[in-house]
Order: sequence, then structure tokens, then C-alpha cells
Amino acid sequence: MTDRREPPFPEDENWGPQTPWQTPGPPAADTSPSPSAPPGPPTAPPQQSWGPDGRSRARPAESHMAGAVISLFLFLPTGLAAIIFASEVNAKNTSGDYAGAAESSRKARRMVIWSLALFAAFWVIVMMAAAFSGVETETVS
Repeated sequence: MTDRREPPFPEDENWGPQTPWQTPGPPAADTSPSPSAPPGPPTAPPQQSWGPDGRSRARPAESHMAGAVISLFLFLPTGLAAIIFASEVNAKNTSGDYAGAAESSRKARRMVIWSLALFAAFWVIVMMAAAFSGVETETVS
């Protein structure tokens, strides 16, 4: 047994007259330039809408300024670097340097993450030093 289905409408059924967009029109004119015509002025290449990493540059890069300000209080050296890179992002976005803005945004984010990691590592070391220092804590009974 074959699983062959019938079309919902017979192919020879008349659906009415053809609409104007269905009727064939005159042949399209040849738009290729003639060999005797002088070439026009050179045109500029289209604006590149893709960055070097293959991602679209449809929206501007994020500055990460809030994280940079917070990281300033966590670890000062990387916090300062994060603020410097985050402040470059808006200037580069406005000037049209989207690749530079994305790079500064990545650097700012990287500095924020480094600030958090170094802050956490510092406090882990302090807590371990306090735990293994040999100083006994006094218990109140």
C-alpha cells in the first residue's frame, strides 16, 4: 500500500482570471552598460557592518563603568585600569571606532574580573593566616 495523498484541490480547477502581477509583461530592459559608455566615478565600498571577530556591530559596546567604580574599592591598581578603559569606550563609540570601543570594553571587563579575583584571593589568604596563626580565640561562657 502506498501512502500517496491527493492534492487538496484538483490541478485543472479554474481559480478565475489572472491578476496583473501574474500576467507576463514586456521583457526587462538590458541594464548592462554599453561597451562604448565611459565608466562612472568609482564608488566607495559599503560600510563594514561586521567586526574583526565576526560579530555584528549593530549596538555600541558596553562601557562597564559601574563595575569599574566598584572594583576601584576592591583592588585599587586594577580598579584604576578598569576606570581608564571604561572611560575610553564611550569616546570611541561616538567617534565611530567600534572595534576600538569593543577592545576597550573587553579590557575594562577583564580588569573588573581581576579586581574581584584579587580581592577574593586577598581575603582568603587573610582568613587562612588568621586560622593558622596559632592565636587562640577566647570563648565566653
